[in-house]
Amino acid sequence: MWLSIAALLSCFLWLTPAVNAASSKSSAQLREEKAALKSATTKLRQERDAFQTQVLEKNRLISIATAEVSEVEDALNDLDKLVEEQREDSDEAEYFLLAAEAAVDAAMLKNQKLKETHETLSLRVQDLAVQTYIGRDSTVEGSFGLATTGDIYKAARIQTIIGAAFGNIKNTGDKVRALRIDMDQATVGLQIAKDEQQAKQEEVDQQLDELFEALLLQDQMVASAKSKLAQQVSEGALVDDADAQLAAKIKESEQKVAQVTRAEKAARAREERIVREAEEAARRAAGGVAPMPTNNNIKLSELTTVWGIRVHESIADNLLKLLQHALRDGIRFGGGGYRGPASQIALRRAHCGTSQWSIYQKPSYQCRPPTARPGSSMHERGLAIDFTQNGRALWSSTSGYKWLRRNAHKYGFKNLPSEPWHWSTNGR
Repeated sequence: MWLSIAALLSCFLWLTPAVNAASSKSSAQLREEKAALKSATTKLRQERDAFQTQVLEKNRLISIATAEVSEVEDALNDLDKLVEEQREDSDEAEYFLLAAEAAVDAAMLKNQKLKETHETLSLRVQDLAVQTYIGRDSTVEGSFGLATTGDIYKAARIQTIIGAAFGNIKNTGDKVRALRIDMDQATVGLQIAKDEQQAKQEEVDQQLDELFEALLLQDQMVASAKSKLAQQVSEGALVDDADAQLAAKIKESEQKVAQVTRAEKAARAREERIVREAEEAARRAAGGVAPMPTNNNIKLSELTTVWGIRVHESIADNLLKLLQHALRDGIRFGGGGYRGPASQIALRRAHCGTSQWSIYQKPSYQCRPPTARPGSSMHERGLAIDFTQNGRALWSSTSGYKWLRRNAHKYGFKNLPSEPWHWSTNGR
């Protein structure tokens, strides 16, 4: 597409000098240029139609990307809720982990105390046993020796002492066994607390992993959505710029077509005028030229048109030479020549007044602008011209008037001083 656009643009660049030089070409050449310009313009329009499709598609993609950003924002809100929930779960897991750790610490402390108590009681049992059998206590010391005496009273006393000693040992042993059971339970509780601590730690780790994954996903979604939207907007701007350039080129092409069309019409009119003037010149040469009229009683057949100005045929050749000379000097004249009696009366009514006296008797200088009485105007004879320059009235400050001042007399024309635009064969 870009290659074809470049080709079309180069075509316009090639055609531009031709357009600028249109005034020097024939209507046939200008028609060919106009056809080429129209063809190129049509191609540009087709290119722009295709480009407009791309513009619409790009706008649709931008809308989708914008919608995706909106969806991402909704998703981010959901992610924010998820992250908050995960933070709450993580905080809760941390709380339970701290509780589990405290339980482990308590179980370990209890276990330690039980071990210390067990060791104390075990030492006591050993001590009681030693006291019993060795006889450190004075009340039982030598009991076994006395038992061998055969004294029943002494034997009974020894038996009582030994029973008391063994009772203390039994009670202490029961306490030791109970402590051992408590120690076993405390050990089980400690293991359970450690297992719960491990589970809570794993749960906390998992919650943190999920939290970090959610945050990472959040960042990725934001980055992706922003990148996609930025890309679509950037591409859309490029497409819009290219479309604007095409639109400008199409407008330029259409202006050139209009310019060439105007030039073609002017060339065709010029060619038709040249043919017509050639025919008029041939007719005048063959049949002779009527003498310059002395009043307004002229035959319409004696009138001819020179470059759009209708005049009496007696001044046609001079007027043509004047116009050609002026054009060579860069001055383009137009204007009005012959006016029939009805037109002169209408002008008098517009410039001088509507009464009979105003139309036929009022001095011309009292009219605004000055206008000759009916029957006395050189326009009615086809011997006067109201010149215009580039379609505008001729004033004393214009280059056209200054040129006429220098050259009009060479072709038999004189100026009416009060009217810079009015030139005739006698200056009236």
